[in-house]
Amino acid sequence: MHDNTGIPWQDHYEGSLCSAEEAAATIQSGDHIWVPTGHSSPAIMEAIAPRTGEVHNVEIRGLAVPSPGLFTLAAAESFHYQDQFRESAHPRCSRLKGYRLSPVLARRRP
Repeated sequence: MHDNTGIPWQDHYEGSLCSAEEAAATIQSGDHIWVPTGHSSPAIMEAIAPRTGEVHNVEIRGLAVPSPGLFTLAAAESFHYQDQFRESAHPRCSRLKGYRLSPVLARRRP
C-alpha cells in the first residue's frame, strides 16, 4: 500500500523514526506540546528538560508528565505545565489569585 506520495508507508514510517533527543531538539519557543492521556513517552519528556533556558514559553498540556526535571524553578521559566483536568484535580489551588498552578510548583507571577 502507498500513500499519496507514492512511497510505501513502511518506508515513510522508518524515515520518520528518531531518538528522544532528536525529537526534543525540534521544540521551539512558543510551542504547545500535547501529551495524550496514557501515551506519554518518559524518554522524550526527560530529553526536553535539559532544554531549560534554551526555549521559552513552551506549554506542555496533558496528564502525568513523568519528568521531575520539568518541575524546577529554572524550568518554570521555559516550560509551563497545564494539567488536563486542573479544575477538578486541584479545586482549592486553582482559585488562588496571582499564582500560576503546577502540580509541584505554585509561584507568584512577576
